[in-house]
Amino acid sequence: MAASRVGPPDDGRPVSRSTLIGWLAAGILCVGAFSLFCVHAPPRLKLLGLFAVAHGVVSGWILAQLARSFGIRDRRRLTLAAFAVIFAAQIGMAAESHRVRVEQFRTQQASDPSSLTAALRIEQAPPPDDPEAFAQWRQMREPVREMTTFAAYLRHRFSALGPLEGPWPWLVWIAELVAAGIAGAALVHSQAGRTPHASALGR
Repeated sequence: MAASRVGPPDDGRPVSRSTLIGWLAAGILCVGAFSLFCVHAPPRLKLLGLFAVAHGVVSGWILAQLARSFGIRDRRRLTLAAFAVIFAAQIGMAAESHRVRVEQFRTQQASDPSSLTAALRIEQAPPPDDPEAFAQWRQMREPVREMTTFAAYLRHRFSALGPLEGPWPWLVWIAELVAAGIAGAALVHSQAGRTPHASALGR
């Protein structure tokens, strides 16, 4: 039974759905590995805004090269899929960066004989039954809970812009996600449909 086809690409040749899925799976793996590398890159390389766009461009280049290897030249589908993959990769990077920051925070506090260390132990302990003790437990627990939230990570990440409160860290982060996705998708769109010979001439 013939494989189902996904609309005609830009050069008029049909692309099988299995080929498109294969490209997408390979793209997710490669971009995911690159994103994990970026999470653990030196902090001095992670310039605000520019790092996300650079990640998007490099991820777009990876996806474009894979599309060429798979013989896919359907610009519309490649562009939309590239945006989705890069957008998701950026979310994954933020989640992993948040996890690493919380882990570092807990490790630091575990070795620091300060009041915040005591708060960390209280935060990990079960709540007491006594109402007065419960109120004290909750008050001591708040600083640690606040430091380990994703919102706190975003405020720390965009601290170079000043003290951002309310929805602003989230809005800046979403803008960064969109910028990275557009940068990578635009590169894929410009490369899709070009043969290796045409790409060589364009250099």
